[in-house]
Amino acid sequence: PGACPVMRALEYLARVAGLGLVVLGAFSLGHVVDTLRRRRNLPPGPFPWPLYGNFPHLVPTPHRALQRMHQQYGPLVTIWMGSRLTIVIGSPDLVKQTHKDQQERFQHRVLTDFAKISLHADEEGGKSVALAGGKYWKKSRKIFVQELMSQKFITAVSIPAMVEEIRS
Repeated sequence: PGACPVMRALEYLARVAGLGLVVLGAFSLGHVVDTLRRRRNLPPGPFPWPLYGNFPHLVPTPHRALQRMHQQYGPLVTIWMGSRLTIVIGSPDLVKQTHKDQQERFQHRVLTDFAKISLHADEEGGKSVALAGGKYWKKSRKIFVQELMSQKFITAVSIPAMVEEIRS
């Protein structure tokens, strides 16, 4: 009853801060448990941040960050774009398997708003072979496999481009 108003205010702030820490701790623990449960049967990858996923791991140069991830985790890497699961393929043999040998299983992918914006794709994934589905996917895949994955193209164009990228 005779406590000073400043002391009461400090006690109130301490309770609110304590409650905030409990909520933050519960959220963090829930994120860790949920992430570990979801990653059980997935390829390896960096541990995602709450809400952001692995976006912080991809800055400032996403292609170099993915290259480092493939060196560390192998040809298949699991990353999270926010809460969206993404499996990144980093091996020509696996690309062939997913784009040629098992095309029917891999042609129906989710097209996120981020992917549409960042890759300048339309609603169906058009203008981006990596995101396309349906008829556009089949036609694009045929060109991709026949032309871009040919030994001639890889030797004449891809390898010199990679060497130039490494040297820069």
